[in-house]
Amino acid sequence: MPLEGQCSDMCSPREREHRIHNFLVHQMETDDPWLAPASFSGKRAKFKANPDLMVKEYARSAADKVIKADDVRPFRILKGTIDYLLGRILKEVGSDSRAQWPVIYSFVMDRLRAVRQDMTVQDLPPDESMSLLEAIIPFYLSARYTCEIIMKKAPRTQSYRFYDEKLHRNESDECFAKWKYISDNYNIGSEKIKSMYLLCHCDRVDSICQFLAWKETFSNKKLSDDMFSVLLSYRLNNYVVFFKLLNQFDESLRYALYPFVDEMRHKALHVISIAYNSPNVKLPEEVLRKWLYFNAQEELYDSLAEQFGNIDLTDKEFVKFSGIPKTTH
Repeated sequence: MPLEGQCSDMCSPREREHRIHNFLVHQMETDDPWLAPASFSGKRAKFKANPDLMVKEYARSAADKVIKADDVRPFRILKGTIDYLLGRILKEVGSDSRAQWPVIYSFVMDRLRAVRQDMTVQDLPPDESMSLLEAIIPFYLSARYTCEIIMKKAPRTQSYRFYDEKLHRNESDECFAKWKYISDNYNIGSEKIKSMYLLCHCDRVDSICQFLAWKETFSNKKLSDDMFSVLLSYRLNNYVVFFKLLNQFDESLRYALYPFVDEMRHKALHVISIAYNSPNVKLPEEVLRKWLYFNAQEELYDSLAEQFGNIDLTDKEFVKFSGIPKTTH
């Protein structure tokens, strides 16, 4: 018989007491997370906890560990915890001018992992599991985008240990795998998350087959048509259609497609460099930015410099591809 969670708070009294006593309170569990800690215990910061703001942290399961029902949160508390993490922490606390994304990201990632752990040990009904997963998945996509943009802009010598790309991808893949199992076996799942799944996996050989299997479940015909078009454009390296649709998608869908943007830009620039490789031809940089969905000239020129080391970028209005070897990739 599955275990039924009995914990009525985001963090059980037992864990709260243990972590407060051992100075294991996270700064996001205080009234003002951006205030410096009052003191230290060795290298460990002593943050003053607000017990009502403490959230169960992730702990690895051990073979001999007995899971107690009063340490496990039922569906209602798990849903409230997700709302708290993605609402108050991510949006309200994150909007503070003092906010530090690495701190917020690490905290939310760990606590969402604990949510999924509680969900798994209870073997929650499909509809409840689906509700939790569909609330979590968009965060993994948007957070990946934010972390990778920060890393791109950081000096190459700077290390960002808060973001483990492989771990993040594994967490995201596990969520999607559980979500897909429920979706396929119980015929539930929103069109939005189906779309995110398709976009996140558009490089898979069966991505179009998966779309066709789901096509009849889409009530939004335009969304259905757009999914097919973008999957096909990726498969055919049709960067015009790919970036046109990317520009039309809402933010959550753009996050899902983000991992493939650099790849498509690289291929597109290679094709464009061949087509416009003539001493008498100049391409307006504004046009090139629009084609490839660059937000700023600096981003475009950085990408050109990285791909074509010998390209002349002194002209800030036009780009000339003449002189670039046609074998450049």
